[in-house]
Amino acid sequence: MIWVDLDKTLVFVRNESEERTLAMLAPFYGVSSDIILRPPRKGRRILRRILVRGVEVRGCVRRGAREFLAALRKLAEVQMLTSSSRHYASAMNATFDLGFKKSHIVAREDWMCERKGRRTTEPWEGIDPAGVLVDNASDDRLHRHKLGYLGDDARLVLVEDFAGHTFDTFSKDWRRHAQEVQKCLGEKTRAETAARRHTEAIQRYLASGTKPTKGPMDLLREHEENERLHRDQQANDNSTGDDSAAE
Repeated sequence: MIWVDLDKTLVFVRNESEERTLAMLAPFYGVSSDIILRPPRKGRRILRRILVRGVEVRGCVRRGAREFLAALRKLAEVQMLTSSSRHYASAMNATFDLGFKKSHIVAREDWMCERKGRRTTEPWEGIDPAGVLVDNASDDRLHRHKLGYLGDDARLVLVEDFAGHTFDTFSKDWRRHAQEVQKCLGEKTRAETAARRHTEAIQRYLASGTKPTKGPMDLLREHEENERLHRDQQANDNSTGDDSAAE
């Protein structure tokens, strides 16, 4: 399964509360607060008004985000995994036509809880160890929480942060990121197949009635060596057949 983050990955939403805090601190760094509260429009996307439970926010969808999601849905089932609230995530999904079903939105209420003022993962870790998480590059702390929720073996594909700029290159880069996700899914599939074949080899050996005088790693190495010899024999047979046909 593929899990995709929302904020700064698919959409950008202006956080006025955060901007007011930065504006208060700006003079201490020799920067005018006007730069934060009234940023220049050049190089910035036009933001849409969005209502989230009666509160107005402004945001925009990333160019190429819908095409990226469409490509991912051809590879596997795609769900949203966000630290935002369900009302917020649902509003963004509906406004920007991201295509997530209600049951495919995993929001803060579903996987995070408040403990002494800190957000930590719920006790059920490892919901999808074979999954792939697509997230923006800057949220390192949330990466760890999300991967802990999915499982230790879950893979992470990072994309550049989206800050509402017109020069964002995701519209050109989404194909490369989709290929990275496909590669992660393929590596996981190959690893699971190899592990299953090794397990089956050991079970066949034990079921044969032979006393298991070798350890598990010896059995695995023996099985891998037999498979290699079999592949070499097949390649040799194919080469001999080609030479005969040429004559």
